[in-house]
Amino acid sequence: MTLPEAVGYIGKIHGTLGLFFGVIVLVRAFEPTNIFSYIATQIVILGQGSGKRSLLGSVVLVTLNCAVLANATTVMLLTLFIPPMAQEIGVNFVPLLILIVFVANSAGLLTLVGDPATFIVDDAVNISFIDYLGKLSLGGVFGVATVVVILPILFKKICNTNLDYLAELR
Repeated sequence: MTLPEAVGYIGKIHGTLGLFFGVIVLVRAFEPTNIFSYIATQIVILGQGSGKRSLLGSVVLVTLNCAVLANATTVMLLTLFIPPMAQEIGVNFVPLLILIVFVANSAGLLTLVGDPATFIVDDAVNISFIDYLGKLSLGGVFGVATVVVILPILFKKICNTNLDYLAELR
């Protein structure tokens, strides 16, 4: 690729750059509302204080968002609920951020809009959204399922965490 071709390609992605800028503005606008702390608290409550259930709740939340938003957008939006959730269950937030990235990367393959690579596939082969769901989204299902299966191995400390004050909800 020549330099003019590279500059021309970068010039074509102004929509993507605009999307990322817009997400940053949205995150900044939502931050004072404490919506991210609320989401974190709800995941812990719905998980009944179980670290394993809280991890699964995070996986579900990220997967559902990646089905309708690009994976990078989802990561930018949802990483702000991770530190409050980690604080509530008393663990380090870095492994949870890594989990969000793993899940977003895998779940991005579920739909045509979930991952920039799927945009390239669509552009190259002109596949419809429904055709993509029928033929290619199974890869995303396997990716997310693999992450769920290895959660107890990769996140052993978090999976073994239980909050005693929420234990009576079980």
